[in-house]
Amino acid sequence: AYKQLWRYMFDYLHNAGVNNLIWVWTSQNNGDTDWYPGDEYVDIIGQDIYEKGAASNAADYIKLQATYPDNIIALSECGSVGKISEQWAKGARWSYFMPWYQYNAPTLDGHMHANTEWWKDAMKCDAVIAR
Repeated sequence: AYKQLWRYMFDYLHNAGVNNLIWVWTSQNNGDTDWYPGDEYVDIIGQDIYEKGAASNAADYIKLQATYPDNIIALSECGSVGKISEQWAKGARWSYFMPWYQYNAPTLDGHMHANTEWWKDAMKCDAVIAR
């Protein structure tokens, strides 16, 4: 039913002339391939990762890349993960990353998921493009 609904939404919007969407399907990297709608319906494979270090993040990336070799791979949601430079050095070549934020933290220094040090590291990486 899940795959049928995904494909229905995709076809409905496509047939309505909506052609400016990027379709991101989030895997849990735990044998959930039965839920995958198919390459023709998905542009990017994402994964949500929390409370893991750079080596574990890279292992997750490499497993996703092997499972879905024709897709772009993203760290679609994360919290308290290894530094982007360390992940990149270990082989995690995420197309993008999106950290969770602690909304009541007055500054990034007090942030529990992506603090100032984490962001400075990310923005120094040659592979990170920012405006």
